[in-house]
Amino acid sequence: MRRVYYTFSLRVIRHKVTIEISLFALALLVFAKVVHVSKVADSLLNTSLGEVPYYIFNVVVHAFMRGEVLTLIAVGVMVFVALSLPWHVAKTFVLKTHTRALV
Repeated sequence: MRRVYYTFSLRVIRHKVTIEISLFALALLVFAKVVHVSKVADSLLNTSLGEVPYYIFNVVVHAFMRGEVLTLIAVGVMVFVALSLPWHVAKTFVLKTHTRALV
């Protein structure tokens, strides 16, 4: 019976959704450690609404120019996972409902 539990655990751990959620959590921890989020939020709230895209562009450019690669990688991973996770969840849900309908 232990073999069944190990197999099930490995199957859950190796699932794409589990891996992506783990990557998102890791990137979020790195981002929170490297960036002072409340200062960024205060600065963003102090800019006028029309200047927000320009402000975000400037923040990214300055981070790249200062060599804050870890911050940019963390943001990139979070954006990638946030965009691809709904697709993987929907794909998993559709596969499970179709196999149930066939049985």
